[in-house]
Amino acid sequence: MFTSELFDEKMEGLFAAIGGEYTPPLDDDEVEIILTLESGQAIRLSETENEQLEILASLGPVPNEPTSLVALLIANRNAEQQHPTSFFITPDAAEACAVLQLPLTASTDDVVDSFQRIVHSCNWYLKELLATSESQNTQSQSQIKV
Repeated sequence: MFTSELFDEKMEGLFAAIGGEYTPPLDDDEVEIILTLESGQAIRLSETENEQLEILASLGPVPNEPTSLVALLIANRNAEQQHPTSFFITPDAAEACAVLQLPLTASTDDVVDSFQRIVHSCNWYLKELLATSESQNTQSQSQIKV
């Protein structure tokens, strides 16, 4: 699969919006762009075989309590979006991920908006994950005291 001109165009627009610069590859090989947030979470941008732009984020570790993860992911899902974000757990059950696909014919504004929603999901997940673990730690400590 080769990187298309549409993909390069969308990446140029996205990078301009986030204050960076995108240089298309010279040989049109398949490109996967990995951006790392300050939190250490990685966001991968790539073109799929069915001419979609895929934005895939590694949100973070799966909490010890599976129901906490389900609550976190359901609360952050907005199916009313034109290009909704889907959440899943890696096959080894170690990490939660978010993925969003949109057609390469989507506007650059849609690409920027979708990227910002994925970044928001990353930030939101970490905040909620920390709150969940702090709540569990507080409950554990109170149980120890009793």
